[in-house]
Amino acid sequence: VAGTKASLTTEDCHFTNNTAGIRALDGATVAISKCSFSDNGITPHEGAYLGLVVLFNGAQGTLANSTFDSNRQGVAVVDSKLEIEKCQFAGGGIERNEILLCQPIRVDGKNGIVTVRHSVITDSAFYAVDAIAGGKVILEDTEISGARSVGLAVGDRGAGGGQAEVRRCQFLHNRTGVGLVAGSSATIEDAEFREHQDGMIAFDQGNRLKASRLKVAGHTDSGVFVSSNGEASSSASDFVADWR
Repeated sequence: VAGTKASLTTEDCHFTNNTAGIRALDGATVAISKCSFSDNGITPHEGAYLGLVVLFNGAQGTLANSTFDSNRQGVAVVDSKLEIEKCQFAGGGIERNEILLCQPIRVDGKNGIVTVRHSVITDSAFYAVDAIAGGKVILEDTEISGARSVGLAVGDRGAGGGQAEVRRCQFLHNRTGVGLVAGSSATIEDAEFREHQDGMIAFDQGNRLKASRLKVAGHTDSGVFVSSNGEASSSASDFVADWR
């Protein structure tokens, strides 16, 4: 779907076992609702990594009331804008972060913004959500659980830092709840972190993590870990049994 006058609307459609997905670019518009995506995407050995639903170069889109189950690629936004509302992602991605566009949700580029509301992302093979190269992710009233690496990864040392705003979300049973690298920033409010190895990590110089009104409990290593001149602050929060 290409160009500012191009648009695609899908409702109550089913996408199953495809190797290519939906791509919108150059100002095109996409609206997806009440759809299901199952068992789509490349294998780890194939070379065309275009993502399942991808917005490039000023495209805009909405994704609502849809399900994503066991897809090897995910939703990617590159210098574009996407709003995701009431969606479920289960078992997405592959266990190789160097292969692009395989996370359930990724935003890339300084003009990239993804807003995720009232959604659930479970059992991701690597990251559940990541923001790199100036991209921004906004999470509201969303649950991220069971990611084998990081629930919300902000920044990439090769591509550059990202931004995140998190409100009223739950991070449960991921290896790491939220991780910041490469000079990234995140603001987290009214969120719950339970039973990770590390709840929140700020690794590199220039990282800024600001948190308030959190519930942090049951981590095996740390609730908040800051290193290499990263910065973190927390206010009005409860930390319980973080070292067991």
